Formats: sequence, C-alpha cells, structure tokens
Amino acid sequence: MNAVSRGAQFCIPDFKEQNKRRWKPKDQEAEPDVCREIKARRVRWLGHICRKDENDPCKKLTFTIPFGTRKVGRPQLRWLDEVEKEIIAAGVRRWKTKVLDRRTWKSIVGAVKAGTRL
Repeated sequence: MNAVSRGAQFCIPDFKEQNKRRWKPKDQEAEPDVCREIKARRVRWLGHICRKDENDPCKKLTFTIPFGTRKVGRPQLRWLDEVEKEIIAAGVRRWKTKVLDRRTWKSIVGAVKAGTRL
C-alpha cells in the first residue's frame, strides 16, 4: 500500500510564501526605468557619434538632412530630432559644444537617465 491510499498527510510547500521571501515588492526594487535607460543610451551614442571623425559614414548619415518627400501621414522626424528633444528636456543648451567634453557629456547622460534637469 502506498502512502496516498493510507490517507497520509503530506506537507505541500506554499510557493506563494516562498516567492514573497525570495522577491522584493515592486516599490522596493532598485531597477532603473526602461524608458529612461533607453533615452540615456541614445544620448550616450550621440556623444560617441559626434566625437567621431568627419569622414565616418555613421556620422555623415546621422547629421545629413534627408531630401525629398515622404508618404502622406508619415512624420518627418529623424533619430537625431528625437534625441535632441530628450537633451532639451534635460535642460541642456548648446549641446553641440558640450558634447566634445566627455565629463560634461557624462553628466548630461546621467541627468537624462535620472529624469532631472541640469
């Protein structure tokens, strides 16, 4: 005879209680906001592109103004336009001159990541 047919009582672990002890509540987690992290990485990449050589194809493509027209209903925004909005939202003026100083640019990236204004 097995234990089930004899009516033995088994201790079934409570997985919900184990998970409560294992994981912290959402308000106590120290994970960064995903949107802010993406914005900060875009700004960091822009600084990398700006410090590149003038003949670099990535820099040429980023800073050229497209010509022609787009289909009806399509926004006429570029990647650079969106990143400039994020930099302006952080309260940075004349970013094209500040990008050459790496320490200043690192503080700008930190401000964008934190969601604060400089």
